[in-house]
Amino acid sequence: MHGYGGSGALFYRIFKSLTEHFCVITIDIPGMGASARPNDVDWKKITPEESNQYFIDKIERWRVAMGKEFNKNGEEFTGLYWMAHSFGGHVSGQYVMQYPQH
Repeated sequence: MHGYGGSGALFYRIFKSLTEHFCVITIDIPGMGASARPNDVDWKKITPEESNQYFIDKIERWRVAMGKEFNKNGEEFTGLYWMAHSFGGHVSGQYVMQYPQH
């Protein structure tokens, strides 16, 4: 997961070597990169804790949806390795603390 104001495309230089060993999926933090700007929250009225939870919930919904897509093809969406940078590291760390089983 990329840093603040970035996108998953920032990792393009390492895609080739990673894809030799892993299925690589890049995501953009909501409102950054190719992701649409969220309109389901008033960012001027949200607390830092609510903001963290917002991003954690988005990651979990993404994980569940990806699991359903992989299952359609008879594959299993497990054994994730998560790579993150800067703000993406913060969000990822918050997610892992709430969902250590994933």
